[in-house]
Amino acid sequence: MACTKTLIRLWHDEWGVTSVEYALLLALVAVAGITAFASLSTEVNVIVEHGSDALRDATGMGCSSH
Repeated sequence: MACTKTLIRLWHDEWGVTSVEYALLLALVAVAGITAFASLSTEVNVIVEHGSDALRDATGMGCSSH
């Protein structure tokens, strides 16, 4: 109940509106960051796998099928 009263008071107060705008902006930045990190992690994983395969092939340490 106290939380609801606080939110209503902030909604009517100019400082509260500014705080809500900043909170929404922060949420948007967080979602964009999470999306970017998820996308980048996939790309980095592919690059590391290719590098690992190249090193394994170059050193002959991979399992052979002979």
